[in-house]
Amino acid sequence: MKNEDGWLPVKSSRIAAIRYKLREEILEIAFHNQQLFIHNGVPPLFWTEMTLAPSIGKYYFNNIRDSFPYKMRRWEAVPDEEQNDDEVTGKDSKD
Repeated sequence: MKNEDGWLPVKSSRIAAIRYKLREEILEIAFHNQQLFIHNGVPPLFWTEMTLAPSIGKYYFNNIRDSFPYKMRRWEAVPDEEQNDDEVTGKDSKD
């Protein structure tokens, strides 16, 4: 069940929680190691398939990680939308 900020905690050895913003087609992946990947332009089908996959981590790494541009930030338990941490653009990110 999603929490009040829309985060869905997941059972994964690497991923702590996921969130999807439908209107903006933004997928956010929060890792246990405090990394937050923010992917742009992710169609809703990928969110649906990921949440139904037997392994969310495998689905993410096989279908999303290198397929959609991303920015990386530091994540602390519940990410703050106004967070001003240093932002790193992924090597596959398109401006």
